[in-house]
Amino acid sequence: MPIFAVREGMPLEEVLVQASLYLRSASAGATELVENCPEEWRALARNVEHVNEIARALVEAAIAGLPRSQ
Repeated sequence: MPIFAVREGMPLEEVLVQASLYLRSASAGATELVENCPEEWRALARNVEHVNEIARALVEAAIAGLPRSQ
């Protein structure tokens, strides 16, 4: 059983906006990690930062492509 679930019937745009906000927070944490982790972990931390940025860009592009309700 998942700890977190999206309620049925939630508008897709709202779900994507929330996902973008969570990814923004994850990116901030990853950036902090890159700046403060030991050198031997820096490449992995940068990878996490990069993957978060890609995911956020994909979500934001999906939001931008949604039809606007009148």
